[in-house]
Amino acid sequence: MHGRLDSQVSIGGLKVDLAEVEETIRELPGVTDAVVVHEAGIEAYVTVRAELTPEALTATLAARLAPYKRPRTLHLLAELPRTATGKPVRNPQVLQAAARSLAAQTLATRSVAAQSVAAQSVATKPVAAQSVAAQSVVGR
Repeated sequence: MHGRLDSQVSIGGLKVDLAEVEETIRELPGVTDAVVVHEAGIEAYVTVRAELTPEALTATLAARLAPYKRPRTLHLLAELPRTATGKPVRNPQVLQAAARSLAAQTLATRSVAAQSVAAQSVATKPVAAQSVAAQSVVGR
């Protein structure tokens, strides 16, 4: 074991160094930063380049970490919350709030996009119906 004592937790009777898990995640291709905390289980808050999907990240972690060391939950964030001195925040409640905020923004963006698509399809349907009606009149 290495790292600080406060980063060591017990999972099913086995010691896990959260700093080791965090470092393993940071070393993965496509990961730009990571913070690992323990609440109900191991949770990782990760920033990645756009080309890395959550599925690819999970698969890569499965190859590098023992099952009991793997995060139960991976949260992909645009950026990690930082302290006034620029260090990543390690408070689970602050990190969870950042993840919820991003999820709400994503949901709102999807909702606006869906409304925009629906408005476009509603706007185009009458035009299409008018052109079909015009063609059938001209064809007679």
